Amino acid sequence: MKIIPKFVSIKNHPLFYWVVLGSILRYVLVLYTSWPYDAPIWYKTSLNIIYGNGIYGRCFFSYPPVWGYIMAFFIFIGSLFIDPKSFAKHSPSLQGLLGIGDQMITSPQFHFFYKTPIFISDLIIAYILYRIVISETKDINKAKQAFLMWFLNPLVLFINCIAGQFSSICVLFLMLSLLFLIKWRFFISGIMLMLGIMTKVFPAYFIPLITGLIISMSYNQNNMNKKLKAFINISSFFVGLFLSALIILLPIIINRELTNFFWSVVGVRKTLSAGVGGFSLWFIQYIPYFSWIKEWQQNHPFTTLLSQHILILISLSIVFLLSNFYGYRNPLKCLVSGAMASLTSLYLFTPIIQAQYLIWIFPLLIIAALVYNKPYSPLLNVLTYSGLLFNLSISGFWIVLLPLCEFSNILKSEDIISISKSYLAFPGLVNRLLREDLWMISTFLGVIAILILFISSFKNLKKKNV
Repeated sequence: MKIIPKFVSIKNHPLFYWVVLGSILRYVLVLYTSWPYDAPIWYKTSLNIIYGNGIYGRCFFSYPPVWGYIMAFFIFIGSLFIDPKSFAKHSPSLQGLLGIGDQMITSPQFHFFYKTPIFISDLIIAYILYRIVISETKDINKAKQAFLMWFLNPLVLFINCIAGQFSSICVLFLMLSLLFLIKWRFFISGIMLMLGIMTKVFPAYFIPLITGLIISMSYNQNNMNKKLKAFINISSFFVGLFLSALIILLPIIINRELTNFFWSVVGVRKTLSAGVGGFSLWFIQYIPYFSWIKEWQQNHPFTTLLSQHILILISLSIVFLLSNFYGYRNPLKCLVSGAMASLTSLYLFTPIIQAQYLIWIFPLLIIAALVYNKPYSPLLNVLTYSGLLFNLSISGFWIVLLPLCEFSNILKSEDIISISKSYLAFPGLVNRLLREDLWMISTFLGVIAILILFISSFKNLKKKNV
C-alpha cells in the first residue's frame, strides 16, 4: 500500500513531467534512427563479446573497454529475448556511399538495447545539474532550467539518441569524479575519473586540475601538517585511479587481450589518422585557399603531434598552477573554470575535434551560466547549433533515417541513399561542395565560441573571487 504514496510523491516532483516528456522524445528518436558510420561497429562488437571473442578479439572496437562492457551487458539482456542475428540487415545499396564501409543497417531492437545506457546517463547528468544548481542557488526555477538545458538540448539529443554516441557516459563519470573531489572523497574521485578515462581517454586531461586543487584544498586545512595532508590526499586519489584501472583491465588481462587492447586503442585510434579540422584551430582548412593545410599536416605528422602536445601541456600546467594557488577559495568555482580551461585547450590544439566532443563542456557551461551568472548561455547555443549543423552536413540529415526505411514501409532506403549521393555532389557557393561551405560556417562559429571560453576561463581562474 505504500507504493501509491511513493508514486504520488514522484509524480509531484517538479521534474516528473519533463522526465516523461524527454524519455518519450528520446525513444521516438532512438528506435528508427542511427549513424551508419558507427552503428555497425557497435553491432559487430556486441556479437563479438556475446560469442566469446572478447571486446578486442577481432579488432572491431577501438575505444577503452568500459563502453564495451556496458554495451555488451545491455545487448546480452536483449539477446535473451531476441535473436541477435536480427539486430541488423545487410544492405548492398549502401555500397559507394561516402565513408560507410559496412553495408549493414541496425534494427530498432538493437537501438533500444544499446542506446538505453546512454539515455540513463543523460538523465543522471541532468539530475546532477539540477541538484548542483538548487544546492548553490536555492532557486527551483534555475534548477529546472539546468535540467532542461542538458536533457532537451538539440545537440545532446542528436548525438546520444540519433547518432548513438556514448560521450555522455564518459561525461557522467567525469562529473561524479569532480563532485566527489569537492566533497573530499578523493579515493572515490580517482575511481570515477578512471572509469571516465577507460570510457574515453579525454578525462585524463583533468588530472593536472584535480591535483592542483587537492593540494590547494589540503594546504588550507590547519588540523595537521599541510604537506603530509596534501600527500595523503593526493595518494588517496591516485590509489583510486590505479586500482580502478587494474579492475577494469583485469578481464582483458585474464583473457590475454592486452596486446589487442593496446593495438586497438593506441595503434588504431591515432588522433592524426583522421586528419585535421572540426572544432579546433585547424578548422581554417575549410576556408578557400587554406585547403593546403591538410596536405601539409599529412606530410608533417610529427610536427603536428609535437606542437599539439606542447600547447596542451603548457595550458594544463597553467591550470595546475592557478588551481593550486587559488582553488581553496571556492573549489566548485575553480573546478568549473579549470575544467573549461582544460577542455577548451584540448579543443583548440587537437588536430581534429568532432561535433560530438562539444557536449563534454555543456554541463560546465550550464553551471557557470546559472550558478555564477556568467554570460555563457549564448555561447552554449552557438556550440549547440554549430555542432548540429556540422553533423547534419556530413552526409545530409536523411542518412540517419535508413533504419526507418529498412524496418518499416514508410520510406525506401534507395531513395534516401540517392538523395544523400546527390547532396554529397552538390556544388558550394564558396568551396567546391555545399557541405564544405557548411563545415566552414559551423566550425568558424564554434571555434570563435571556444576561443571566448578559453580566454574567459583562464581569466576566471586568476580572479581573487574565483
